[in-house]
Amino acid sequence: MTIPIFTASYVTLAGAGFTEPRRFTFRQRCEAASAAGVARIGIHLNDLTTLKPTDVADILSVFRQLDVGETAARAFDAMMKFF
Repeated sequence: MTIPIFTASYVTLAGAGFTEPRRFTFRQRCEAASAAGVARIGIHLNDLTTLKPTDVADILSVFRQLDVGETAARAFDAMMKFF
């Protein structure tokens, strides 16, 4: 039997509607999802402009451990150069 992998949406974790200001930081949302056993989360494009360098480092360290394929890895690395 396969254990399902759940994804928590941005709206679920942000504590606000999609167009409303989020109530929790990116890190708080990641920690809440992890504590609930959620393996993946949705993000809003605005998250990319508010991440701290430590958040980016955390994301990169986890992302590089995943088997996401070479194309996705290159795209993510290119995007992270803006931080």
